[in-house]
Amino acid sequence: FETREALDNGGRIISKMLSLKPYADYVKRRGIFAIQTGFSDAGRFMGQIPATLSVERLQSHCASALAEAGLTDVTAVVFNTHGESMGRGGHPGDLSDRLDYVMSPWARQQFEKRGLGYCHETSFQGGDGFLWFKTDRLSVACLSSILLNRYTDVSTSETDGFYKERDYSWDVFRTLSILQDHLYEDPNYVHLLGAFGQSLLVPTGSRAVKRGEGGAGPRTFNPRQLRAIPHNAILQQFGIPANIFYGMGRASTIDKDKFAVLLDTSPRLRLILDLVRAALERSHMSVLLAYGHLLDPGFWVSRALSGAEPNLAARSLTVAESLSGQPWKSHISDLGNRLRLDYFDALESVTDSSTAHSDDEQEPCLRILHALRLAIIMKMLLIASELPEFSDEGTSRHDVLQRLQLFQVHGVIADLRARFPKSRPALDWPKDLLESSDLVSGEGGGFPHIAETIVEPLEKAVKLVHQISIAVTHSYDAFG
Repeated sequence: FETREALDNGGRIISKMLSLKPYADYVKRRGIFAIQTGFSDAGRFMGQIPATLSVERLQSHCASALAEAGLTDVTAVVFNTHGESMGRGGHPGDLSDRLDYVMSPWARQQFEKRGLGYCHETSFQGGDGFLWFKTDRLSVACLSSILLNRYTDVSTSETDGFYKERDYSWDVFRTLSILQDHLYEDPNYVHLLGAFGQSLLVPTGSRAVKRGEGGAGPRTFNPRQLRAIPHNAILQQFGIPANIFYGMGRASTIDKDKFAVLLDTSPRLRLILDLVRAALERSHMSVLLAYGHLLDPGFWVSRALSGAEPNLAARSLTVAESLSGQPWKSHISDLGNRLRLDYFDALESVTDSSTAHSDDEQEPCLRILHALRLAIIMKMLLIASELPEFSDEGTSRHDVLQRLQLFQVHGVIADLRARFPKSRPALDWPKDLLESSDLVSGEGGGFPHIAETIVEPLEKAVKLVHQISIAVTHSYDAFG
């Protein structure tokens, strides 16, 4: 159960299956009833916090369905995937926090109070595979922590205010779900994930960035097509882990007083908000808007008119002309404004006033990384403005500049290398003619100037951009 529909209807599906005598008898003979949920995929389908609460709800429904079917002698296996980084269920706290996040003490209590045996299994995905279990000593320590957590007393979990105030908790969940849905339907969010971000990432692993779809014909890009890792990584590259924090600002203002009380008294809400707080502290709205300015023709015109860079004035105007009429700047600016409205309320409610920060006070390392990458991308655009104005489709100056606006760098470089090779062998076919000639065959040709001053610098720039991308992901505890 990983999609919104599966998680919302999972409890009814389990109850219906167990009400069928042949299936119930099969489960009883087997002695095990297993379900699988996922924080990676669920987080990208519906936002991480709504997904977490939906998974918890399904775990509870599983316990009640087994008890109602009289299968108290069956072991329930509850398996979930989770991993490192923002948005995959990898909680920023210690191992005990991580385990309580993916299967809460309250969810475990739903099995225990019904006399059901259960086994919680979880996979440590992504960089967690070597971060937590890199050495024998570290592995033993981690496994010991896991065992200690799973033998803790959970009998008082139902007194947590988050579960006693069910109407209020439901309002928070519903608000978060609705706003995350609206975000996924926002064309500006769609353009960010589908048009800009994917080329900033280093290709990794054996699986495609996007999940395949059946059928034929063109389709509008859907953010849910992206796999969890690149989805989260793209948001990190723009400083906005929005699939975690977005909506919390609005949800926290439903009843500010009640939210404040629960924040002080509810261990479950505090655990959830620790993840939101970590995302907020790593959110950089000014970074997102800076990429919007990069794609604003007005920025390049102002740069040309400033008089501070006379040698770059003509090239800046060329870049500005290629950006004219393109919607990228407005897409990013509008998305940034939408996120900032909720971001402000979330900072006020979720982050302690003593630790609340503005964009001017954020960690300088990340800001420096983004500034360097912006400078490199600017340099790439200026280099491309030196290409011949007319060429084959895809390699003319205008075409290359527009493709670079979407960071389609790999395709651009491959096409430029094919169109403007550094050297080209001499033609040998005249030697095979029956009629000989005393004319000397022409020497080999090529475009060494374009290769050395445009194509090769672009290749170096791409490597730098990807190195910076890796450094940015590390700031979000995403490794490997």
